[in-house]
Amino acid sequence: MYGYSYSNIMKASAGWQFNPRDYLNFDITGNVFMFPEEPEGGDGLYGASEVTAGATFSVTSDLNFRLDGTLLFPKDEDMQYQAELKAVLGL
Repeated sequence: MYGYSYSNIMKASAGWQFNPRDYLNFDITGNVFMFPEEPEGGDGLYGASEVTAGATFSVTSDLNFRLDGTLLFPKDEDMQYQAELKAVLGL
């Protein structure tokens, strides 16, 4: 999918967010990437699907920790994944 570059791509997205406590937030998003017209030499409009999930934990009003994970399922390629942990300090 990304071999074609990020230009000229449409994205459909849906997500959900859950806040069980004031200090805790969970979210999940699903994306589908499509081309507005079939790429040259391509075989369809579909490019990839992506699922992103994350959690935010607020330690104090100025300090949050964020854990994110992403799975990308490109058409005709192997699955790709990414995970990251962030500390966010508000001054």
